[in-house]
Order: sequence, then structure tokens, then C-alpha cells
Amino acid sequence: MVITTTAVAFTLLGFGLGWFGWQFLRAFQKSSTGRTSSLLGIFLSISALQNLVLGLGVLFFVENNEALRIVMAITQFLLSAHAVLGIYVVYYIFFPNKSRFLTLTLVSVLGFAGFILTLAENPRPFITASNGIEWAMSSTLSSLMFAILWISIGSFTYIFFKLYQDSISKRVKSFALILFWAGVAGLGSTFVRFFLFQRNPSDLGRRILDTGMGLAGVIFLIALIVTTRKSRNKSPLKSS
Repeated sequence: MVITTTAVAFTLLGFGLGWFGWQFLRAFQKSSTGRTSSLLGIFLSISALQNLVLGLGVLFFVENNEALRIVMAITQFLLSAHAVLGIYVVYYIFFPNKSRFLTLTLVSVLGFAGFILTLAENPRPFITASNGIEWAMSSTLSSLMFAILWISIGSFTYIFFKLYQDSISKRVKSFALILFWAGVAGLGSTFVRFFLFQRNPSDLGRRILDTGMGLAGVIFLIALIVTTRKSRNKSPLKSS
């Protein structure tokens, strides 16, 4: 089994985001009820699942080109679903009285086009000299991927920034702030990989993307351990 930086980075991010997101929801549910909590749970779950599918898919099928293309297609589908849901959540929570139809339609068309083009293009991913995965996408598919990623991660970043601003719970604010900065890091990493290095792809762009995603996963895990320890140290009983 060949262990690539791409597999390590996205597996760490998937597990870290899933675990951290679950703890965020536990804190959020104490201060909020109703559909908002459920939507955020689905939103975070799809994000964690998408990264896990990519990371574990690359880990187990790195030498199987056909399986990697299937992993890429599934990841693209989940990413598109995450982008559409992200826009819906933004409107539902922060702009409930504004029409969301046109925006959701445009994002859905972009996502559908990216998924269909992934199937039609039949890219041939391969392992690079830096031990990462190059997905060998055309410039058109790469541009679509960049747009969908920015909608997906951008909505993620906006949602948790607003929750940080609006929440009265200190615990929710601390979780939301970490999720916000993870989103900022994700936007920066994808900008470097899919914009700066789109026409001239190099190992540097892939290394930046893998490093950024892997670090985000590690930060989630460290932050969760720290916040969990702090909450355990706060005993509800008064000493006699």
C-alpha cells in the first residue's frame, strides 16, 4: 500500500472535522432548537464524509486508476451537494425572507456540470514526485472544481463566522471561530492550487493544498482535545 500525502491530509481532515463538528453540534443544541441544528448537522456531515471518501479512497485505491476515477466522481457529487446545501443554509438562517431560488439553481447547475464532466472526461490520476495525487483534470473541469469548492468552503466560512458573531454561548463561539478559520485556510489552499497553479500545475500547488487540509484536520483534533479537557476540569460541584 502506497501512502500519499493526499490520503493522509484528507483522511485527517475528514476525521477531525467529523469529530469536531459533532462536539460543536452538541454545544449548539444546548442554545438552539429546531431545524437549524439539523441543517448544520447534515451540512457538517456531508463535508466530513466528502473528505473521508477522498482520503480513504486514495489510501486504499491509489494503484487502481479506475477506482480512483470512481472516488473522484463520488467526491465531486458530495462536494456539489455540500455547496448547494451551504447556500440553502445561509439563506435559511441569515436571509430567511429573501428568495433563494436563482442562487440555488445556479449552484446546482454548476455542481451537475462538474459531476457530468468528471464522468465524461475520464481523467487519469497519478502519483506525483512529491508523493501526492495529481487528478489530471482539464482546465475546464479544474475551473468548475475551483468554483464549486469556493462556494462550498465559502458558505462554510460565512456560516461559522456569523454564528461566532451572533451566538451568546461562549462554547459555541469558540467552536465556530475555529471552524471559521479552518474555512479561511481552505479557501486559501484551494485558491493556490486551482487558481495560481491552474495553467501551470506543479508539485508546489499540490503540496500546499495537502498541507493545508492536513493541518486543518490536526487543528480540529488538537482544539477538540483542549476544549474537552477544559470542560472536564470545570466541576459542577462546589468544594466544601
